[in-house]
Amino acid sequence: MVYRIYVEKKPGFDVEAQGLFQDMKQNLRLEGLTGVRVLNRYDIDHIQDAIYEQAKYTVFAEAAIDTLYEEDMPADLGDKLFAVAYLPGQYDQRADSAAQCIQIISQGDRPTVRTAKVYVLSGALTDAEIAAIKKHVINAVESREASLELPATLAAEYAVPETVATVEGFISMDEKALAELLDTLGLAMDLDDLKFLQTYFRDEEKRDPTITEVRVVDTYWSDHCRHTTFSTHIDNVRIDDPAVQEAYDRYLAARVEVYGEEKAAARPQTLMDIATIGAKTLKKRGLLPELDESEEINACSIHVNAKVNGEGIRRMQEAGIEVVTGVLEKECRAINPRFNTFHSQHRPWITLKWAQLSDGTIGCKTKDENRLHISTPFTQMLVHRLRARCQAIMVGTNTAINDHPSLTTRLWQGASPLRVTIDRRGVLNDDFAKSEVETVVYRNEILSEILYDLHKRGVQHLMVEGGSKLLQSFIDAGLWDEARVEISPQTVAESVGEEWQERVVAPMLKGAELYEEYYVEGHKMLKILKSAHF
Repeated sequence: MVYRIYVEKKPGFDVEAQGLFQDMKQNLRLEGLTGVRVLNRYDIDHIQDAIYEQAKYTVFAEAAIDTLYEEDMPADLGDKLFAVAYLPGQYDQRADSAAQCIQIISQGDRPTVRTAKVYVLSGALTDAEIAAIKKHVINAVESREASLELPATLAAEYAVPETVATVEGFISMDEKALAELLDTLGLAMDLDDLKFLQTYFRDEEKRDPTITEVRVVDTYWSDHCRHTTFSTHIDNVRIDDPAVQEAYDRYLAARVEVYGEEKAAARPQTLMDIATIGAKTLKKRGLLPELDESEEINACSIHVNAKVNGEGIRRMQEAGIEVVTGVLEKECRAINPRFNTFHSQHRPWITLKWAQLSDGTIGCKTKDENRLHISTPFTQMLVHRLRARCQAIMVGTNTAINDHPSLTTRLWQGASPLRVTIDRRGVLNDDFAKSEVETVVYRNEILSEILYDLHKRGVQHLMVEGGSKLLQSFIDAGLWDEARVEISPQTVAESVGEEWQERVVAPMLKGAELYEEYYVEGHKMLKILKSAHF
C-alpha cells in the first residue's frame, strides 16, 4: 500500500509560498494571480502502519508550523494545481532523508519514498499564464511535471531494450534538426554543445552515435554528476606541453604545502582537487580567512563581509540619491541572527542544549554505575542534525571525562563541528584531543575570551551540550541566545530505580521566552529564546 501525505506551512511560516507569489506578480506580471500555495507531497511504500503513524509528525511534519493532509488536500473551486518531481535518476535529498529517518525509527528495512512539490494557484489565469508559471518553476534539466494520481506501487519497472537505438542521421543534421533533437531528448547541453558533439562523431568516429552515447555525454556535461567527473582519480599523468607541465608541477607542490607530505602522498589527485588547490593554498597562508570549504561546493566560495565604515549612506546622499533607512530593520535582522550576532557582538550565536527528566534531573549516579539515558534514538538523531548546523560544540570537563563524547554527526549527514572543552583543573588527558575531528582545549581563559577566540576562528554558531555547571555559567553570564531542551516524561526513579545518588539538576534559564513546543515520541521538545531577541 502507498501512503500519500501533503505537508503545508501554516500562515506566517509559508515563506516559500509568499516569496514565489511576489516573484510571479513582479517578474511574470500576472495581475490575475491572487494566491500561491506550496505543499511538499510524500508517497511512502513498504512501511508498517504503526511506523507510518509514528513518522507523520516526527519525520514529515512539525505540528507547530505545518499542516498535514493525508490522501488528499483541500483546494478552492477554480484553483489550478500541478506537481513537480525530480527526473528519474536525479538524487532526491528530501526523499532520501525521510527514508533514512523512518529506518532509524523502525530499525528495519528502509521504505521507498518519493516526493513532489505541489503548487496551488488562485486567481483568473489564462492557459498561457499557467504555462509561463510552469516554465518558471520547473527546471527541465532535473525535474518534470508529475502526475497528480496516487500510484498503486512505487516499485520502478524498466523495460530492457534488446538493442541500443542509434540517432539516425545525426552527423548530417542541420541546425534546425539539431535544435529539434535537443528539445525532444530534453538534454542538459545547449545547441553549441550538441554541434560540438556532432563534429566529433562526424570527423573522428565517422558514424552516428547511439542514444546511450548521447545521454552519457549529456550527463557528464551536467554539473549534477560532478562527483563522477571531478572526483575521478588521476593516475599515470603524461603531459607534452611544457607550460602545462609547469602548472601541474606547481599543483603538486601546493598539495604538499596544504596537506603535508604524508597526506599529499596518500590523497588522490582529482580535477576537484586541482580546481580548489589555489584557494586552499591562500587560506593556508592566512590570506583567505573567510573561505567556505565544503564537499558540496564544486570549486570554492568566499564569504565577504562588505564593510563601508558608515560612508555608504553619506556618499549616496551627497550624490543626490534619496536614502531611506530602518525599513523592516527588525525583520531583516531576524532573518540571519547568527551572522548579525557574529559581526555585531564578535562572538558566535550560542545554543544551549540539554535533555532532562520531568522532575528536572539532568544526570545522576547509581550504585551499579548505570548511566542515565534520557534521549530516544530518534531524538538523538535530531541532536546530530542540530550539530550539523553548528561550527563548534562545547562540553565541560566532567562531561568529557565521564561520557567520553565523540561530538560528531554520525547519525546525520553533514560535517562534524569543531570540538571544544574547558579544562581549568588540567585533569583531561590527551585522549580527548585524539580525534578525527579538530579539537580545542581551553585552560585558564574566561568565557568572553574563549568566545572571542572562537570568533577569530570563524565560528558563527556554538552549541553548548553540558554539563550542568557549564550551561549554568553561560546563563549566569548572559552569554546565550537560544536553548533546546528535551524533557522525558519519566522521573529519575522511573528511569534508573529508587536507589539513585547525587542527582544533578538541570540549569535554570533567566530572561527566556518560549518560542516553540512540540512532542517527539512522548518527549517534550522546547525551543527557548532569550527575551532580548524579541
